[in-house]
Amino acid sequence: PLGEEGGAGHLIICEVVLMHFSDHVFDDNGKIDPQKMDLMGRMGRAFYCRAHGDNVFPIVQPVKQMGIGFDGLPEHLRTSTVLTGNDLAQLAGFEQLPGQEAVQKIKEQPEVKTLLANATDDTLIPALHQQVQAWIADGRTAEAFALAMVVEHI
Repeated sequence: PLGEEGGAGHLIICEVVLMHFSDHVFDDNGKIDPQKMDLMGRMGRAFYCRAHGDNVFPIVQPVKQMGIGFDGLPEHLRTSTVLTGNDLAQLAGFEQLPGQEAVQKIKEQPEVKTLLANATDDTLIPALHQQVQAWIADGRTAEAFALAMVVEHI
């Protein structure tokens, strides 16, 4: 039991020894396709949501090492007023921060040169974060992370 007050519940820790799945939820590679399942999530109290369409997306998960985690992200990312928790989770899944070479390569892109040239001290970080968010949404997460690190290399 996790308490007696409103919102309290129970924490159950168990070992799953067997699971059953309908054949229709598997993709051509034999992996579970979340788009083929009727997944639900509890939001709290009496509120739930369905997870489907663009609301279901992959996040980089290192296979051999743990990701850097939220605490490993620079402060300007953790305290961003632009980036969402989902955006940060995508970055926190990387095994390490982008290096100087990756950051320099990003700085050479014409759209980044324009962004840096037009930004002031007050607008640089929000402008970078907006572009980072757009690139994450486009699936360019590694490039987005390198762009986010431009602030650290100015």
